Amino acid sequence: MVSWFFSLQFRLIAAFAMVLALALVSVSMYVGFTARQATERFQEEVEETRAARMEQLVTQYYATGRSWVGLQAAVEQASSLYGWRIVVRDTEGRIMADSHQAFDAPGMMTMPGMSMMRGSRQFRVLSSGREVGSVVVAPSVAPQVVPEPSVSILASALNRSLLWT
Repeated sequence: MVSWFFSLQFRLIAAFAMVLALALVSVSMYVGFTARQATERFQEEVEETRAARMEQLVTQYYATGRSWVGLQAAVEQASSLYGWRIVVRDTEGRIMADSHQAFDAPGMMTMPGMSMMRGSRQFRVLSSGREVGSVVVAPSVAPQVVPEPSVSILASALNRSLLWT
C-alpha cells in the first residue's frame, strides 16, 4: 500500500487534481469578480436612467402648461414607483413639489440640505432654452417605502452556484 502512495501514477493524478482545482478556483474567482462589477455598473445605469426620466417628466410637464400647478401628484406617483424623494424647485429655490411632503401652497417650504444628501442628483429644468427650475432626486428615507431588491443578489447567486460547482 505504501508503494502505491509514492508511485509515479499517484503523484501524476494528485498533481493533475491540484492543477484542475487551482484552475477551477481561479475561474470561479474571476467570474464572481466580473459578475459583481457588471451588476454594480448595471445598477448605476438603471438609477441614472430613472433620474433622467424624472428630469424629462418634469421638463415636459412644465413645457406643456408653462407652470408648476398640479405637479405634486405626478411627483408623488413617480416617487412611489422609484422609491425616491423627488423635490422640484423654481429658480428662486422655492419648493414647487415634494414627493414626501404634502403641503397646501407651492413654495411654502425650502430644504437647503436636500441637494447635499448622499446619493442625490440635481438636474436643471429648461424651457425654451432658459432655466425654470431644478429637480433633486435622492434616496428615500421614509419607512413606508418598500425598497427594491438589489441587483447584487444576482452576483451572490452566481457566486454560490460557482462554489457548489
